[in-house]
Amino acid sequence: MPPDQTRLRAALQLVQAGRFPDAEAACKGLVQEEPDNAEARSLLAQLMLRRGATPEAIEHLKEAVNLAPKSAMHRIMLGQALVSLGDWRAGLAALSGAVLIAPGQFEPLAALGFALARSGNREAAHETLGKCIPLLPANADLCRQFAQAARDAGQWEAAGAGFMRVGDLLPKDAASRIAVAESYAARSEPRTALNWARRAVALEPGNASAWSLVATLLERLGEDEGAVAAGRRALELDGAQVGAAIALSHALRRLGRAEEALGVLHKIAGSFVGPPPHPGFAGEMGHVLEAMGDRAGAWKAFEAGRAAWREVAGSRRLSPEAFPRLVDSLLTFVRETDFSGWPRSRGGGARPAPVFVVGFPRSGGALVERMLAGATKALIADEWPLVRTMTDALVAARPGGKGFPGAIGVMDEKLRAALEGAYWKRLESRVGAAALKGVTVVDKLPLNILALPLIRRVFPEAKVIVTLRDPRDVVLSCFTQDFELSEGMSQFLSLEGTARFFVQVMDFWQVCKERLGLAALEVRYEDAMRDGPGSTRALLGFLGLGEQKQTGASIGEKPRPVRTGRVARWKDYHEQLAPVMGLVEASVTRLGYATV
Repeated sequence: MPPDQTRLRAALQLVQAGRFPDAEAACKGLVQEEPDNAEARSLLAQLMLRRGATPEAIEHLKEAVNLAPKSAMHRIMLGQALVSLGDWRAGLAALSGAVLIAPGQFEPLAALGFALARSGNREAAHETLGKCIPLLPANADLCRQFAQAARDAGQWEAAGAGFMRVGDLLPKDAASRIAVAESYAARSEPRTALNWARRAVALEPGNASAWSLVATLLERLGEDEGAVAAGRRALELDGAQVGAAIALSHALRRLGRAEEALGVLHKIAGSFVGPPPHPGFAGEMGHVLEAMGDRAGAWKAFEAGRAAWREVAGSRRLSPEAFPRLVDSLLTFVRETDFSGWPRSRGGGARPAPVFVVGFPRSGGALVERMLAGATKALIADEWPLVRTMTDALVAARPGGKGFPGAIGVMDEKLRAALEGAYWKRLESRVGAAALKGVTVVDKLPLNILALPLIRRVFPEAKVIVTLRDPRDVVLSCFTQDFELSEGMSQFLSLEGTARFFVQVMDFWQVCKERLGLAALEVRYEDAMRDGPGSTRALLGFLGLGEQKQTGASIGEKPRPVRTGRVARWKDYHEQLAPVMGLVEASVTRLGYATV
């Protein structure tokens, strides 16, 4: 007997009228009378999911899939329901089945891509969502929804492409250009982001948010005079643009106009109702007060800034314990693994390995970047998560059933080559294969120091630059500097947490240095500040590059100015740092710094 479409339509009308309990009751009655009605079971499952009865809904969706095995939509709903309960294996299998049933269709690919992103398989998510881009419908609202979902999932390339599609469909829409700019900024491409922000300004010259973003990007690029002009324009249009005020203050401060910067911050603070609406406001106030010699006031502001960021971290449910646990597991892996049998090279024909610049954040990576870019033909990947591509692929592969980091020790040559291929593929997707010919690729991301065992296994002959700096200056700088919030950067939300994380990471480096057999050079921040040419010659000599005349640049971007901090800045905050001096004392001595 064919399904009773009349009763199903009646149930749908109840849904449209918002009468969800009545609709569910109608569907239950229909399913009891027609247990083979896949559409009725699917609608019943949707109503159950709406009220949180996910396990019951899953049973009906399984039946719907069995009854209508060629329906991609039933599999999509089943997969999403399973994923919501944390059953990743079954959920991803159901979604992959939907893609196989409906190849080349947008909805199954998008559902699978977002589920992969939630599962932590970022590389597979990137590849899957990338296939969605040419399939985006000619509907601005749907494209915007896709782009927003990609942004929320941290899939910035897909988000940017989705917002570009919105812009194509809405040629006069400034908001989509702003969103594209934000996606490029999140991918560490501020110059490209600036171009898109300026397109938004051209479309809507009175758009304060667009001007604010232009100011922020110009400040990030070190174009301080331009940042001042853009920031002032944003505030003329909307005096409550806190981001513009922060960028303007930062630029004025670097131009030596701290009193003007303080005036900007005080003026906008007068408009606040309650705490500052931007967590970075107090931190910028701290830097301005420090520039004016008010160390006590600066420290109070820095602490207020960290309290504001802790509120944000709590709302995002970040786990501050995740990174310390990861470092502990990596430390155990390096201490207990026998590296004597690990290959020392990848064999003939391999393309030259990247140079990896690692270290603790705020320890001199940007200074090394400029030393290399100014003296060699180098393409510098400035804080791009390329190594994470390999980590994701390794975690997905689970060789020997092991997770990370144990999987590093059991991978075979086939998997090693696959991880290397994933690295180059991701890099080529951003710059093109032609851009990599005849250059030295410099991969600079400080906390890649935690990936040294993986780097050693995948690129055994790679040379590694490790930046070092006085631990007290590093801890102070990390505590007072705003970062993009993540589980890694959440370590810096308290002074003690910052110091403990520094000690843990640098202890890990010492063990790697002793056991991994890396081709590594330590570059001391203070030495490079004191004798830049000499440090550059030593660096190039280690890399075997010599002093070349070509000028390199960050990949896809013009070189950014290096903003160096002061040597021994910690002495100005000796009293405030006293609670953590004991924690870093051993590191200070081991790295050869004076204790006073």
